[in-house]
Amino acid sequence: MTMDERGRVTLPIELRQELGWATETPVEFSRDGEYLLLLPSTIAEAADGRGSSSTDA
Repeated sequence: MTMDERGRVTLPIELRQELGWATETPVEFSRDGEYLLLLPSTIAEAADGRGSSSTDA
C-alpha cells in the first residue's frame, strides 16, 4: 500500500471483504505508539441507528 499526495490510503478489496467493510463504511483512526489503527466507527453507527446500545467487555 502507498499513500497519495493527499494522505489517502486505499485498502485492498480483499482486506475490506475479509473485514466485512463496504464502500462508505465509517471508520476512525487511533494511534498506538508507532502504529496507526483503523477501526469501524461505532460513533457513526450509533448516530445513524446501526450501533448497539450494550457495551462490550
